[in-house]
Amino acid sequence: MGASLRGGPHYSMTLLEIKTRVWERLDEDATSPLRYTGARVREFVNDGLQYMVARAGARINSYTLVTSKGQIFYQLPADCITVLGVDRVTPQEKVWPVDIRELDRSYPSWRAMMGDRAQWYLIFGMDQLVMLPLMSSGGDSYTVTYRQDLGTDPTVLDTDVPEVPRRFHDALVDYAVARGLMLNADAEALERAAPLMENFHHQVDLLRRVAHRTPDAVSRMREQDFGSSLR
Repeated sequence: MGASLRGGPHYSMTLLEIKTRVWERLDEDATSPLRYTGARVREFVNDGLQYMVARAGARINSYTLVTSKGQIFYQLPADCITVLGVDRVTPQEKVWPVDIRELDRSYPSWRAMMGDRAQWYLIFGMDQLVMLPLMSSGGDSYTVTYRQDLGTDPTVLDTDVPEVPRRFHDALVDYAVARGLMLNADAEALERAAPLMENFHHQVDLLRRVAHRTPDAVSRMREQDFGSSLR
């Protein structure tokens, strides 16, 4: 039997609840923490959350791209990790991913090709989307779906809820506790931190498996958690 994808208790936690559990496990006074301040624990939680989302590709977003006549490069969003797909809006048509070598082999003159709709797309560098053939006229709309990174401060307020399914919130507690223990830099603390960090990485791998089953799998899990889409 395969590993369970539950990832921990089905208990959705706010940032304050996560911090409180971290303080308890670090034997810190939650009402007036000294060594592990609220800001420091929040930093730990956000670091773990950013790693979890980036490693698992668990956050999906999309935007509408409107083509311009003869334009080669289109800027991808700053939070784009990887493009999952491009689809023409009207009529609905799939645009196929391709690489330059394949184009050179199959369509040697592709750089001079013009058309009224995109048939292929490729990623140029880290942040440029190329739509091919080049548009002979502008104004055509396409939906670009991508795996989205989190901002620098994904949780700020104590009422914020981490943007991963609730079954993985407990892994963020483990990560933050492990980070706190590692500040002590003694053998006993590091020994306590090791299994917590190991469990965190295990949960990240489980989340990655969920996220890669279908592009919207994690979003549907979030809808089940909260009753509405939180993509």
